[in-house]
Amino acid sequence: MHAPASYTRISLLLLLILCLFLAGKADVLSAESKAAPLRVTLLLEHDARSTWNTLLQNGLKRAENDFAIQAQVVVSSDEEEQEACFREVAAHSDLTLVATDHFHEILRDNAANFRSKHFGVIDAGIRGSNITCISFADEAAAFLAGAGAALFVQS
Repeated sequence: MHAPASYTRISLLLLLILCLFLAGKADVLSAESKAAPLRVTLLLEHDARSTWNTLLQNGLKRAENDFAIQAQVVVSSDEEEQEACFREVAAHSDLTLVATDHFHEILRDNAANFRSKHFGVIDAGIRGSNITCISFADEAAAFLAGAGAALFVQS
């Protein structure tokens, strides 16, 4: 059984955030890539076997294979500890990805404390010089799926 188009775009969007980040940092990465890979962390609120989480993790795994990055997934289920977890991850990652409501709020409140770090946000509009947001309308799924497929087709 295939995941609905509204979910399949999530892994493509995660890959797109990484592509946008990497494109913007190409000059920095070319000098630093020999020293250490880009450290990318996906923050999740739970580790439930859901289509959402699976696609996010698959997108990150694909990015790890396609780009020279060091990827990890961190799950913080305890709402009381999520802000401390976010701060720890942000301090040790070059790019932190968030895609859930509570982590969106935590990012909004804490991004300015990590000015040299970068953040990727899926489906929320959070402003900041170190934040890249990807938001979309549900009816745009077909367009996003086509655009994502075009990224992987070799001519």
